[in-house]
Amino acid sequence: MEEQKNMKPNLSQKKRPKWLRALESQSWQAELVISGMAIFGSLQLPELINNLIDVCLFNLPEKYMAIMMYFFIYLFVAANILIISFIAHLSLRALWIGMLGLVSVYPNGINPDYDYFSKDYMQKYIKKFPDVNEFNKRLDNLCSSIFATAAGGTIVMIMISFTIGILLLVSGLVTWLMPSIKVTTVFMVGVAIFFSLITFLGILNLKQLREKEWVKKIQFPLAIGMGKMMNNIALEPMSYIQMTFMSNSKMKKYFSANMLIFLIAVIIAFPSLLKTNMGYFPNDNYFNYRSTSTYIFAEKYENLFPKNKSIIAPIIPSDIIEGSTIRLFIPWLKREQGFADELCGKFVADEDMERRVRRRAESQFKVDCCQKYFQIYLNDSLLADLKYYQHIHSNNSEQGFLTYLSTANCKPLENVIKIVSHYENEDGEKRETQIPFIFEGK
Repeated sequence: MEEQKNMKPNLSQKKRPKWLRALESQSWQAELVISGMAIFGSLQLPELINNLIDVCLFNLPEKYMAIMMYFFIYLFVAANILIISFIAHLSLRALWIGMLGLVSVYPNGINPDYDYFSKDYMQKYIKKFPDVNEFNKRLDNLCSSIFATAAGGTIVMIMISFTIGILLLVSGLVTWLMPSIKVTTVFMVGVAIFFSLITFLGILNLKQLREKEWVKKIQFPLAIGMGKMMNNIALEPMSYIQMTFMSNSKMKKYFSANMLIFLIAVIIAFPSLLKTNMGYFPNDNYFNYRSTSTYIFAEKYENLFPKNKSIIAPIIPSDIIEGSTIRLFIPWLKREQGFADELCGKFVADEDMERRVRRRAESQFKVDCCQKYFQIYLNDSLLADLKYYQHIHSNNSEQGFLTYLSTANCKPLENVIKIVSHYENEDGEKRETQIPFIFEGK
């Protein structure tokens, strides 16, 4: 009995300070201000994450790509949980304020003597909706809970992404020390260990086991250790949020509410995900990117190119070409660097080279490598002796190479440019991009 008394929460033993009680009673004012500002801020998050996706696509090596998609999916879901929660909170708070105004005008609530309906109807109506003040209280509690729920859900999603990032760094370190091992292999081993520990914790909490002495010795330390791994710096707030909700509501209701929020966030996030380049993290998707000549993809032409997207495949100025030359821009993604190094070797500078001279020599090495790395065809005829230039595209500062193709051998109307690179899939096939265009003559 003494032990049970000591387990009572401190809030029931100590009276909360007057300032804290006053702050709690007026918290809706701060909630409204924060919610309004947060809606504006959270609506910017998808675009920010999209920019970060493009940065990773352009700058990370091939070995990390298969895992990065999962890192960003959870960030997108976290952003959408925030957006949904803040909009829902603002809407419900507006309703709550309106209901308070209604009570202030009609403090007695529904008039039972209203003679438009029968007395029986009014009695049943008042029995169904007996107390507007009770409804307002429940609405107030719901609004206040939304912030905690949103914070908890967002932290969970962010911490999952953070954990994936840590596992990715550890995997990269292991493969650096042991190059024969793949990053994905190390990563999946880490994921398997993580879920094994989660499953083991669930088993320890079974009624048949949790009261055993050996379980009591290891269950809590293991749970805290897993909590630190999952929540990192957010361990303390997440512990309060999760355990407060779990211990004050039915488990089925708690998990159902969380799953509903997660599903809504995923559904809302899905259209945003389709507008990003996230789908090109997996090697197969990137390898097959825009490889057909029978479809006019907007991403192949500068005049049709969608706003707020980065160029990740070869592109020409327009789907309709006039004049004597065609400007072809080929973006350079670091995931292809390993294939270029295999073909051309790595640039090695003389120790005596000045910085400026070294930079010029390295630039020349890169454009010389392009002549070996890329094969460019016009209507199935290989173009020889093309000149390449390093270039930063004005669209979104994408780094890559420019070359200029003569239209002398173009046919009237339908033509196709085909770019074949030494980027290979597991079957040894080279990456190929086809750009159809209409030639209107000089």
